[in-house]
Parts: sequence; structure tokens; C-alpha cells
Amino acid sequence: MLGDILASHFDVRLSGDSREALERFEAELVDVVLLDILMPGVDGLEVLSRLRAMKPDVPVIVVSGLDRAAPAANAMCLGARDYLTKPVDVALLLSTVKSAVLSATRKAPLDIPGQRNPWPPRADVVLVGDDISALAGVKVALMPLSARIAPMTAVGLQHLTAGQPDFVLVEEPPNAEEAISAVRAARNAVPTCKLALGCDVTNGRAWNDARLKEALSREVDVFLSKPYELNEIRGWVTVARGRERDVADLGPLSPHVVRAIHYLSHHYASAALDAAAGVARVSPGYLAHVFRAELDTTFWDCVTTVRLEVAKDLLARTSHKLARIAELAGFCDAPHLSRVFSRYCGCSPRCSPRAYRNKMLRFSGPDRLAAEPVA
Repeated sequence: MLGDILASHFDVRLSGDSREALERFEAELVDVVLLDILMPGVDGLEVLSRLRAMKPDVPVIVVSGLDRAAPAANAMCLGARDYLTKPVDVALLLSTVKSAVLSATRKAPLDIPGQRNPWPPRADVVLVGDDISALAGVKVALMPLSARIAPMTAVGLQHLTAGQPDFVLVEEPPNAEEAISAVRAARNAVPTCKLALGCDVTNGRAWNDARLKEALSREVDVFLSKPYELNEIRGWVTVARGRERDVADLGPLSPHVVRAIHYLSHHYASAALDAAAGVARVSPGYLAHVFRAELDTTFWDCVTTVRLEVAKDLLARTSHKLARIAELAGFCDAPHLSRVFSRYCGCSPRCSPRAYRNKMLRFSGPDRLAAEPVA
């Protein structure tokens, strides 16, 4: 019935169970999904979670006979755009679907090649280092601010000078000389930023090296220990952004969200909402709710963010084939990675992973961040 109603306005595909729906969603280009809750196979809420993980930008409208607050709230927390109850009013159905289609197609101008620079022109925060999964967790914790992750190579300076961030975190390189050079290069690139050095104290580096600490004390505003205290970083970023203009305090993240972000940093390839909720010690529905409330995004958007950062790092650092990179980063397969990458990678629209790798090879020389020779 719904298919007949919509067929006069849209190209419609029908799926009779969750397995068929997921397979079709993965294989075809879809603008909007209408999803039931009670269906053969896994229920609609689980399908909704998987849809959001596969293609976070596609709006999902839940159409269900369950006219109760709890299913509707759970669906909205998991990222549904709307929740309609059966029997559906035809005018309401058509207006809701048309609105969702328009919302999806408004993104089309961003997909025209050449409309964006290789990196966004402005970044509130730049995170420089080689521990990509840890830095991706920091990036998630700073949402909705614009944060960019740069490798510890000469290309990192491109990010710093282009973005002119308020806050820069440089992860400590393997030895003292590299640490001093990297910090001085970052300070020279962005003299006005608040500069932090991330130190792995368990390895006895910056904190236990008196010469290094003394040398960097004139350059570094704050030393941060790993594993990072995410709320501490949010506080420093708020201070950095508030020095020249009136900005709202990011506010502390709840312990549930902090635990879930640390889980994502370590288990991005196999991340699941249920597992993250277990680590966070709350229900999946509540975790989805607090992610949206505190980070202004969904849990699955955060998963995609971490996976993409890992994939970009693997593209730049390794010679792995795309299928292997997709597997390591947690994507279904190489085509899935390519589709997500072209929309969210942060370089030119419709840029393929291969083109991104070539671009990084051109920008990234063999040298790490360097300033004047260390005395």
C-alpha cells in the first residue's frame, strides 16, 4: 500500500524482511528509507542501527503500528528522522517523505568536484600525531567543533598554517629531539594558539626527561598525559577559543559518553551500540540519547568518524589494498569504504581513496615535522 502511494512521486523499492532490506540498502543508491519495527528477522530498531552505520547520511523514517512513546523515543535516539504511526495519513506521509528527499538532495552541491579545498579552510582544533585511533577519540569528544587530524610529517604544517586553529595538540614523537622540533614547528606555524604536548608517561619520556621538559616549558602551554582525559581537553579548548571571542563552554561529558568514546578508540572495527552501552554501563537507548545531547551527533556518526580517520591513516602510511584497509577500519568492503569516503573524507568531493592516497604522497615528504636544529 505504501509503495503504491509513493510510486506516483518516487522510484520505490520494496523489501519484505530485514535481511533483504540491508542487502538492498548496501547494494543500491537510496535517498530515503521507510522502516517498520516489527518484521521478520531482526527488528526494525536493530536494522536502523545498521543502516546508520552503513550510510549515516541517508534519512530514515520509521513507520510502525506501535503507537507508544518508548519505541518512538528509541527510534529517534538511534537517528531516525521521523516516526509515523499506522494507519498513516497519506498527506502526512507524502509531505514527510518529500521533506526528507529535499533534505538529502540539498547536499548535492557539495558533491561537485572542485568546490572544496584539499582540507577545510578553518579548523578550531588540529591534532598532530601517529596514534590515530586515540586522536580520533579526541576528535569525537570535541564535537561539534571542527577538529582535524594531521600526521606527524611535513604535511602537518599544511594543516596548521591553513587552519589557523585555536588549540593544537602535538603527540610526543619517539625521541627528545623530534619532540622539540615538532613543538617548535607547531609554535612557529601558529604563534597565537594554545599548544599542548601529549606525553606517554608510562614510557618515561617528556615527564622524566629533565632536559626535554625544560626546553619545552617555554613553548608548551599544557602537558597532557595519555590516555587522555577528554574533559580536560574540552576545558583547555574552551579556554583557547574564549581568549579572543565570547564562546560557549563546551561543558563536561558524562562518564557514560567518555567510557563509550574510549571503547570506540580501541574497538572501532567491531563497534556496536550494545557493546558500547555495556562498557558505558547504561542501556543502548540511553547511550544513543546522551551522544546526541552532548555531542550534537549520533553514536554511529562517531563510529564513522573514527573509522574514516583510521582508513585515511592507512591509505597514507601503508601500501595495503583498499579491501584490506576497509577490513582493518571496520567497513563492510572496499565499495562501502569508497562511498563513505567520497562523502565524508574532508578532501575534494567524490575523491576516491586512491586519489586521496596519491594526494597525501604528494604533500607528505619523508621528513617529520622539523624546525631549527636542536641545540
